[in-house]
Amino acid sequence: MWGGVFSSVDCLLIYYRQKDDPWNAVIAGFITGGVLAIRGGLSVAFKNAFIGGMILLLIEGVSTVVTSVAMRQQYKMMEQMQKEELERIRQQMLAGKTAAQENPWAVDFNPELAGKQSKADSTLVDKAKSFSF
Repeated sequence: MWGGVFSSVDCLLIYYRQKDDPWNAVIAGFITGGVLAIRGGLSVAFKNAFIGGMILLLIEGVSTVVTSVAMRQQYKMMEQMQKEELERIRQQMLAGKTAAQENPWAVDFNPELAGKQSKADSTLVDKAKSFSF
């Protein structure tokens, strides 16, 4: 019963206020506590409404604090990872300048030689053309 009234009031508040924030839950807890205790009289209803609102205020407050702390930690972790990645890239760039002289797989590219085709290259190109449509 409590969950149904609370959810209904919460959804109505979201609709009317056009906001989905923790205050909707606090107000919904206040209204739910009062509505469910109205049979006991107004003083009991106000007391239960206050208690319901305070319970939801406590829950939403703790939730907001935990979310804030978790997001802050995640942001710090992302900054650290970004710094490490930039340092790794910088190290690779520095290593790449010296590795070209020591790399046995490095290729010397000569633009003058690149324009010339050998006899074997031209026959290979002709064979490839014969297979294409």
